Amino acid sequence: MKLFAIGNGSVSDYLRSNISSLKDKIASYTDEQIMNSDFDEWVEYLTKKYQVEPITFFVNATTRSLHETTIQQYNPWSRMGSAYGEPEYYNLDGYIFFQAEDGIRDSAK
Repeated sequence: MKLFAIGNGSVSDYLRSNISSLKDKIASYTDEQIMNSDFDEWVEYLTKKYQVEPITFFVNATTRSLHETTIQQYNPWSRMGSAYGEPEYYNLDGYIFFQAEDGIRDSAK
């Protein structure tokens, strides 16, 4: 399987291309070829050629961790002035993802 080979793009692109190639292969057969072929053999051939191995994630080998935290989100209504009493930022419950090897930190709500 060449799922992660250079030039394949994303996983979605690879799978979309694989399905398109399978459909084109089936469409290329004439009715006579289909009727005169062994159906089980044909299914086995197409399955072997276009199968995709499942992706396995090893949770114990992950380099990221997830922590609950409070995240500040900008309040666009705070620009109306202090007369309305709108705070500039709201505190929201969220999560922070840490990547161990390079200290990358992503936040998500």
